[in-house]
Amino acid sequence: GAVSLLQQHHIDIAEIDTITAAVHPAQVAIVCEPLLDKQRPANAYEAQFSVPYIVAASLCRQRFTLEELQPEALTDRDILALAARVDYVDDPQSSYPRYYSGGLTLQLNDGQQLSHHVAVNRGADKAPLSTAEIREKFLANACRRVSLAEANNIADIVEQLDSAADLSELACSVSSNLSP
Repeated sequence: GAVSLLQQHHIDIAEIDTITAAVHPAQVAIVCEPLLDKQRPANAYEAQFSVPYIVAASLCRQRFTLEELQPEALTDRDILALAARVDYVDDPQSSYPRYYSGGLTLQLNDGQQLSHHVAVNRGADKAPLSTAEIREKFLANACRRVSLAEANNIADIVEQLDSAADLSELACSVSSNLSP
């Protein structure tokens, strides 16, 4: 939702006064409380369960990937300053637990409010990722360990698994690329 708002409205982060996340009440204890701790997660595990941090990192970096869980991101002053301006309310439109739905409202410095609600989370049965999106995510993650060429080779092999005689080509590629 945060990235969608950025793309739709071309917002400068400096224009954001406050952010309100709409969250199902059953999720609040996990991803919103205690609020001050969620605004400043101490490690990657805590950050994964922090709506304020995830929203702020997504707005600051226009994405939320494994990079945003690295120590440098967890101490990024811009992300933390924005996370401190994130609060939450109960989401009456939530379809949780079937989907991880939710909404965001950005209150801009000029008083304008911009809102976006996601009824069905990306990757769910009713909002599947495209093949290109899956490959992009795989490459981003795999390139943390192997070269882009090696990651593309593994992705090509995986995309052909349904017609492969066996898994030997995949096993060879993965094992040669993941050796210490």
